[in-house]
Amino acid sequence: MTPRDAQDKAERRTSPRVAADVSLRLAGRRFYITYKGDVSAGGVFLTTAIPLARGERVELKFVLPDRTEIDAEGVVLNQRPEEAGLGVGVKFTKMDARCLEALKACIAAQAGG
Repeated sequence: MTPRDAQDKAERRTSPRVAADVSLRLAGRRFYITYKGDVSAGGVFLTTAIPLARGERVELKFVLPDRTEIDAEGVVLNQRPEEAGLGVGVKFTKMDARCLEALKACIAAQAGG
């Protein structure tokens, strides 16, 4: 990734993020695969070796740094090559209020606010 690519990527992000291990399950499959991800209140960006189609629905599970467990559903918005595989952006489509508030609180705490 060039410095310009990194700057463009940072400028597209509108929400603060927190790092987390994200477990992803594709619709109709029985297993989860865990990846390192950057999580915001609106979605997650992760790097995977598995190509995911735009519009594909996924189930997500992750544990925040404060040990809060989060369950969510999402849809793949985009995919692009990364050094370690494919970068995939997933937008949350379903998350209960408790999980969303815990996620926002954790992000705010890490951002110092």
